[in-house]
Amino acid sequence: MDTSISYVSHGTLGWSKEKDPSRGTHVVLSREFYSYLDGQQLTIENLKRDLNWYKNERGQYLPTIDKLKREVSRLEDEMENLVRSANSSQYSEAEVVKMNEELYRICKERANAERGLRPKKEHSGYCLQQSTQVERRYGSNTEKAWETVIQTPYPAEIPANSIVGRVIKELFGGRPAVTEESNEPQYFKCAGLMRKCGIINTIRVNDKENYRSLIFMANREEPGNIYSKPIRTTRDMNIAFDFSVRQDFKNGYWLAMFSHVYSLNPIPADMLPARKNRKNGNQREKENEAE
Repeated sequence: MDTSISYVSHGTLGWSKEKDPSRGTHVVLSREFYSYLDGQQLTIENLKRDLNWYKNERGQYLPTIDKLKREVSRLEDEMENLVRSANSSQYSEAEVVKMNEELYRICKERANAERGLRPKKEHSGYCLQQSTQVERRYGSNTEKAWETVIQTPYPAEIPANSIVGRVIKELFGGRPAVTEESNEPQYFKCAGLMRKCGIINTIRVNDKENYRSLIFMANREEPGNIYSKPIRTTRDMNIAFDFSVRQDFKNGYWLAMFSHVYSLNPIPADMLPARKNRKNGNQREKENEAE
């Protein structure tokens, strides 16, 4: 853009350009520069007009703006108080978890003492109640399996959602995750107390029906039998499935129940009821029979 500026004066012979700007009586701008300045002046006027409009409009929004500022300030104070309260809380999250575990420990020790399980502080609190061989039917065929009932150390009045996950973890090492990755059952290593009883593996929940069919219909040489392939496990691999719980109000404890392919072997002595309790139980049975 041509921004040249000339200084001129008017004399007898007309307009003449002055070398000394101080002698010039007028200033001459290039057309391009003049147009630019004229446009800038128009822009300034428009901005001034907009500014005046916003100033006038601002007045009607001031109450809303002030209200929002007060609300923001109130929420900031509330958040600060909550943070301060959380930081100064009597118990942290870790302490709450520790207290919860302590309650379960005390609960287990009391249950062990009531049932004569020793040593009460170290005993798992789980007692085998019964293990029964049953027959399962698929179509016209039957196959034998086992159902085991275990008394847990947890009182029957405790809500189910507070103990089911804990019982599964303590007995089997945790519940296998649900998946639909394969049509065949997937086995998981048993890492809980039941491994002492010969339970080697568990299965995912949604593998249950497929697993049952493979177990009970395997090696059947019959036309149309889609489960005639051998099970892909060794015959001595005891696998648990069909886990459930029951509230035993008569004796006061939760019971854990599950199915498995073969009988429990070995039977650890520390997972059997105390001898005193077993004798008392036999005595009660005899008294009932006599009545």
